[in-house]
Amino acid sequence: MVNAAIEDDYLACICQVESNCSSKDCDSFETCAANKEYSEECVCAYMDRYAKRCTQNRESTCEDYARIHNGGPMGCRRSSTDGYWKRVSACYSNLKKK
Repeated sequence: MVNAAIEDDYLACICQVESNCSSKDCDSFETCAANKEYSEECVCAYMDRYAKRCTQNRESTCEDYARIHNGGPMGCRRSSTDGYWKRVSACYSNLKKK
C-alpha cells in the first residue's frame, strides 16, 4: 500500500462494488488495472493526492476514500456518492461478520 491509510477490507469492498473484482476489457490502462496489486497502488496514490483537499485537511475516513473513488477529487462532498458509500459499507459489514 502507498501512504493512504485505506484498510485492506475497504479496498476489497471498493473492488467488489466497482466491478465485482473482474477486469473489464478495454485498452492498456485497463489491462494494467486488472492487476489487483497495481490497482490498489493506483487507488492509494489517488487518495494521497486528493483526500486532504476534499476533507479540508481533516483526517480522511474510509467513507471519504470510497466516495472520492466514486465521485472524483471532491467526491466526499457530493451527495451523489452516498449510495456508493452505502454499498461499500454494507460489503464491509458483511466481511466483518464472517
